Amino acid sequence: MLRFLCPALLIALSLGCGGSSNRPVHPVQGRVNYQGKPTPQAVVILHPEDAKDPAAPRPIGHVDEKGNFALTSYASNDGAPEGTYRVSVSWHLASRVPGRTDETVTQNYLPARYGNPETSNLRVTITKGSNQLDPITLTR
Repeated sequence: MLRFLCPALLIALSLGCGGSSNRPVHPVQGRVNYQGKPTPQAVVILHPEDAKDPAAPRPIGHVDEKGNFALTSYASNDGAPEGTYRVSVSWHLASRVPGRTDETVTQNYLPARYGNPETSNLRVTITKGSNQLDPITLTR
C-alpha cells in the first residue's frame, strides 16, 4: 500500500507546487522613497490596467528599512505576471494616543493620492524575466 501512496503523493505535490506554469510570474524588485528617504513598512500594490478578471492578482510588496521591496503574487517574493499596472503606495504607521498607554492610532504618512491607483499617476510594466523597477520617488 505504501508503495503506491508515495508516488501518488509525490505527483500531487509536484502538481501543487508546479502550478506556476498556469500562472506565470516574473521576479520584481523595486525601491520607494518619500522626500528622498526610505519608507520602511510602506505597502506597494500593483493593479492590472487591463484586468478583465476581478480575481486577477494584485501583486504586493512590503518595503524594508532601506526602502526596497520584492513583489508577491501567489507565494512569497515570486513576482508578478507580465503586464502594465497602476501602482498604489500607502505607509500606515501606528503611534500611541497621547495620554493613553493602551490606545494607538494609525496614520498614513504619504499624501492620500498615492494610496489610490487612479490618482497616484504611478505606472509600471512587468516583462518576462527579472524586473528591476525604476525607483518610485514620492513627493508632497
